[in-house]
Amino acid sequence: MSFALTIPELLENIFLHADQVSVLRSLFVCKQWYIIGRSVLWRNVEGPKHFRGLVLLLGRLLGFDDDETDTTQVAFVRYPQAVAWSRFEKHAHCVRVMSLKDLQKYREVFHVMAEAKPSFALFPNLRTLKYTATHEDIQHCIHFLHSNVKRFIFSTTGPPNYPPQKKQLYYDHLRFLVDAIPRMSAIQHIEFIIDSSSNDITIDRFVGVIKHIPTLESVVLPRYTLTASILAEFASLPRLSILQTQSGAEGSWTASDPFEPDLPPDSFPALKKLTLSATPLNVARFLSQHPVAARLHTLALDLDEVEPEGLPTLLHTVASRCTALCAISIERRGSNSFELNWDSIIPPLTLNSFAPILRRAALTDIKIEHEGLFRFTPAELNDFAGRIPHVERLVLHGLPTSHLSEIRLPDLLVFARRCPALTTLGLVIDASKVDDLPSVNLPEFKSLRCLDLGGSYIGSDTDSVSFFLARICPLGCKLETWENQEWRPVIDVVPLLVKMRVFHSGHPTEKT
Repeated sequence: MSFALTIPELLENIFLHADQVSVLRSLFVCKQWYIIGRSVLWRNVEGPKHFRGLVLLLGRLLGFDDDETDTTQVAFVRYPQAVAWSRFEKHAHCVRVMSLKDLQKYREVFHVMAEAKPSFALFPNLRTLKYTATHEDIQHCIHFLHSNVKRFIFSTTGPPNYPPQKKQLYYDHLRFLVDAIPRMSAIQHIEFIIDSSSNDITIDRFVGVIKHIPTLESVVLPRYTLTASILAEFASLPRLSILQTQSGAEGSWTASDPFEPDLPPDSFPALKKLTLSATPLNVARFLSQHPVAARLHTLALDLDEVEPEGLPTLLHTVASRCTALCAISIERRGSNSFELNWDSIIPPLTLNSFAPILRRAALTDIKIEHEGLFRFTPAELNDFAGRIPHVERLVLHGLPTSHLSEIRLPDLLVFARRCPALTTLGLVIDASKVDDLPSVNLPEFKSLRCLDLGGSYIGSDTDSVSFFLARICPLGCKLETWENQEWRPVIDVVPLLVKMRVFHSGHPTEKT
């Protein structure tokens, strides 16, 4: 055997990049390969079947069935002996990451393991725990919490149709879990996602527990739960750099919270990423009053109230106060009625609305979802694209989609010419008029990997749209829409047309 294949670091790197079957075969080569291969095989435990493999080291199981709908409880045939625990611990020490769900059938197993385990931590080297729970197995999560866990990601959905007694049991289990979180005394990242019906009952208790953990660097809460009072609770954490809510999830939000957090001047000394849920004017007021705005690198906003001048005011405040900002995301949705005169409620966003933030050279990620329209003249659109040659992600989606956008298909050429750094472009366009599409000297996007056309309208001539997009999209660019079946022929054929174009253009260095 080559000496190089006896170097532990090299062997571990090889096994990490090999498939599981190859690593299993390598276990029989020699003792050194067995020890290193075992540590790689059990480093990540994903799902109940993988977890069952660990439990089987303690002894045979009775009542197991691969059918996930089967509610039969799993139990040990005999009480685990010392030899079995020794065998289990050799493998359990290898585990670094666990992703678990559907463990409700293991109640008896966990009861025995908790009663007979020789040490407090079943998996002492566990660093990351991802646990997706039902109302029946929340309490099992407790067995994996200890001082070496650095990342904890927990999610569950409540029992909305359950009788009061079972609901109360669910809430009791959640509180029990929250009270056990201090076991992870060195936790750095914690993500706690629960159903909206449990927010009022659990979130305040959860925040009251974790605000005393000084090692916290990142916290993710359910959507719309980061109120002014909760924001103030985290203000003194010295290492907290990320304070966000779950993006794109369901949730309920009301304007009852005036969002006027009372923060001392030295609050959030390390904060870089922040999510806020409030009205545009309230967010603008907060950013203008607190020094933390100048340190933010990423700002995500959930804005749910219609204010005619709110968004332009907010963008102006962001430009003047958030001097270190690299990424901004704004999701703003009001009424879903398509019969309202949206222009009379919310003025369309124009170049003047964006002008303040476009002066920030460090801003490379811009995402704005707005109920109204984005209104640009051709000259303004050209000016707008010329101001953002450094932007890598630009998403401007207008809602509701029943309004025809004033941005046309040929307007994509402006971004292809003037925005060489774009990797993601999201626009709502009107692709129904294809008679005047240019066909010569079309520029190609240089770095684009995703073209998100959202709720764009398309006419019956999908072939012309497909040929046009295939001329300007680079190889590997993904085309996306909001589940609009009328775009399906375009999405299916454009990648093939791009490959044909690259092949016939004679670029052998590009992969086809």
